[in-house]
Amino acid sequence: MAYESMVAVLLARMPELEWHLEHLKSTQMKALPRELFKNKSSMTFQDCIEDIRFDLSRLSKLKVLSQAQYLSNRIHEKITVLVKICRLASTRLSHPSANMDIHEMVSYQQWAGQIELRLSQLSAQKVALEAAVLRLEKDDTKTILTLKQDIGFIEREITQLKERLAHEFRVL
Repeated sequence: MAYESMVAVLLARMPELEWHLEHLKSTQMKALPRELFKNKSSMTFQDCIEDIRFDLSRLSKLKVLSQAQYLSNRIHEKITVLVKICRLASTRLSHPSANMDIHEMVSYQQWAGQIELRLSQLSAQKVALEAAVLRLEKDDTKTILTLKQDIGFIEREITQLKERLAHEFRVL
């Protein structure tokens, strides 16, 4: 299908969006433009992601090029607006790290599985942010530096999780 490339490009931006949204507060939802998302009044950031994923699934099923282009542009607009809101709110002092305590997990296997899942999510987010840096113009140095800072936070969190996992294996 000709639309698979549109869907692939938009899907590649989802981990970047999820990384940014992970650090926002729900009060920042008020910054969303009207009528961009369905049912804006009671939406959370997770609802926004689900809305985009729903649109992506609809896009992959469309047969008419003009409809697909319209929906593709709409999805791109949603992602771009959310990422811009996140960048504007990026005055956060620090990123929360994965708060997984072995005592909170029922078993070690579940704990290790949670860390592995988090590592794969962070890796996908890192790849998406690196791709975003490559897409940006060289003139937009402030945004590039912000993205590189976020990549650094992700790399730090990946390293911490890997060290914690390696330490727990040595303890056992």
